[in-house]
Order: sequence, then C-alpha cells, then structure tokens
Amino acid sequence: MSAGANARVTIPIIEPNTMFEDRRRQLDLRLSRTFRAGSTSLLGTIELYNALNTSPLLAANATFGPRWLQPTEILSGRLLKFGAQFTF
Repeated sequence: MSAGANARVTIPIIEPNTMFEDRRRQLDLRLSRTFRAGSTSLLGTIELYNALNTSPLLAANATFGPRWLQPTEILSGRLLKFGAQFTF
C-alpha cells in the first residue's frame, strides 16, 4: 500500500551517537539521626536533592527544523525533603 503524497522519509543529517550534551553533575545530600528512648527510636532525615542547583540539559529536540536542539527536558531544581521513622 502506498502513502502517496503523505509519505515521510527520515534522513539522518548527523551520524547517530556523535553529538552529546554536557556531563550531568548533581550533588544530593542526606543527613539522618537516630534518637532513642527506652525500646523506641525515632529516625529523622533531611534530604537535599540537586544541592548546587545546576540545570543541565537531559534531552533536546533532535529533529531538524526551527526547534532543532531546543531543550525538551532539564534537571529539576533544588528539592528539600524531611522524613521521620518511628519504631516501637
């Protein structure tokens, strides 16, 4: 069956696996402390993701056209998270 006038052909302009984004550098930190009282304990945690708040590209549009190499995904911003675990 022929696609006729609606046919599309993909032609790679750049050889695959020859262009790459910069290396991703991300620093995640986690601090935890256990507090004990008799037979119970409380584990408190603080987590900081992407502590340096860098924003490297994770993905870019590889299709040739007006949006070629436009970022489609970047590393999420800094995130602070608190947690606790109670054991008895």
